[in-house]
Amino acid sequence: MWPRPERYTQPMNTQAKTVQTTKERASAFSRCRAGANRVYLASLSVAVLRPAAAFRSAAALLPAALVLSAAALLPAATFLSAATFLSAATFLSAAALAEEADAPRVRLETNLGNIDLELYPERAPETVANFLARVDEGFYDGLIFHRVVAGFVIQAGGYDHKLTYRPPPATVANESVGGLRNEKYTVAMARLADPDSADTQFFINVKHNPHLDATGDKPGYTVFARVIDGDYVVTTIELVDTGIEAGMAGVPEEDVIIKQAVRL
Repeated sequence: MWPRPERYTQPMNTQAKTVQTTKERASAFSRCRAGANRVYLASLSVAVLRPAAAFRSAAALLPAALVLSAAALLPAATFLSAATFLSAATFLSAAALAEEADAPRVRLETNLGNIDLELYPERAPETVANFLARVDEGFYDGLIFHRVVAGFVIQAGGYDHKLTYRPPPATVANESVGGLRNEKYTVAMARLADPDSADTQFFINVKHNPHLDATGDKPGYTVFARVIDGDYVVTTIELVDTGIEAGMAGVPEEDVIIKQAVRL
């Protein structure tokens, strides 16, 4: 059970001119708004998986951009409007930070180091619920990363160090359509050809793998988490020597064991 590669602003001189014409005000407002929009959109463009980070960036960048532009170019009424907008942005940022703080986190304690994951139940609720249930019952303890493909994925959640298969207690519906993308350091569920066959096995993308994403209504591989610490451990695992064992390719020659998976 694994993803198949083929699928897978200028101040005015107020002493020389103290009154702005309607046309000048309109032009100034347009320039300010365009500049603020560029700053705001730039701060948002980096957030695919971490919305709170984007709001923090917007909250940090917008005050300087809006205050300087508004104070130099706009009448008092518009400046107050900008202040109101900033208040709203700050409120949204606080809300996003609270949401991120509430995101469940899990640590994979391996013999090569710890990998900390942040889960996204608002984007893949059933998948996250299934994963946390397995963590809480100790299902992943003692299992290995049984499939390692450098430049693609590292996969775990199905076999122990003797390559004995651990039967999964449940499967979970596919939630990839409209979901998160398989980008570097994201975590997704492995599955069979049936989109709804994911169970306990998961993989960490070690590069952007857009071919694993859903396309339109065609399901892909459900992303439900992201590595927030321990990316160097992921790289270490990616680069271990592998071979073919028990008919499976990409099996590490030396076991990479999940000693335990625990909530943080």
